[in-house]
Amino acid sequence: GYEHGDDEETSFTYEVQVRDDAINGGTVSLSAPVNTGVAIHEIMLKNLYMGYAKFRATFVGDDSGEWTITPNDGFLKSSEETQFIVRYTPHTSGVSRAQLVI
Repeated sequence: GYEHGDDEETSFTYEVQVRDDAINGGTVSLSAPVNTGVAIHEIMLKNLYMGYAKFRATFVGDDSGEWTITPNDGFLKSSEETQFIVRYTPHTSGVSRAQLVI
């Protein structure tokens, strides 16, 4: 069983509530000037269950180096929403795609 402090990688799936009117079919579209700009998007998540749900957040995919998220780890609380800030900093022109995994 899982005990606090185990070094093993453990994965759990939790249902969360997303408050974000800009998400259309799970996609957020951002644009910024290449090498000089940053686009920012806020996502609010709330744990639907009692207590806390530990999380890690990152981007994956070929263009994931152009995307960051903060915080990248912590706890989702049931008592309040957690604010995530997505930053897109393009290094090349064209379309950049990455998947956010929380």
